[in-house]
Amino acid sequence: MCVGKPCTYLARHDLFKVPGLAWLIRSLGAVPIDRESGKDGLTAVLKLLAEGKRVVMFPEGTRSPDGQLQPLKPGVALLVKKAHCPVVPVGIAGAYESWPKGQKLPTPAPLGRFGPGHPIGVSFGEPVPAGFYEKMHREQIVADLQARVAAAVADARSRR
Repeated sequence: MCVGKPCTYLARHDLFKVPGLAWLIRSLGAVPIDRESGKDGLTAVLKLLAEGKRVVMFPEGTRSPDGQLQPLKPGVALLVKKAHCPVVPVGIAGAYESWPKGQKLPTPAPLGRFGPGHPIGVSFGEPVPAGFYEKMHREQIVADLQARVAAAVADARSRR
């Protein structure tokens, strides 16, 4: 909703085996990815980008166990080097409070800023130009992206 244009999302492949959920996440533009098979996942993402699609990734690899930003997976460095497209860091705040890991269903958010529930804030950082990470080492890329996402998360928290 925040982007205003169609996006493709990467979702854990086994979520597509859950009746009802598979239909829902496919209708929202999700594509299955096997997190254990790095090469196949990388190939799938690069193909989507080559087709001109916007790909939404969750570089932490899974939902946060405590609501705090987790270390980004090192595979994201290889992807941004090979993708040759801009990277937009995004921060999300309130998702953990709304639907913590282990809770069956999310807590509904209020329509306004007040009332029961947990509003979710989203913040888009400045786009990183294509090629920016080309000559950097993996550790440098991950550290830079981690800092950019952390800044976007802090901004999203302030907007809640």
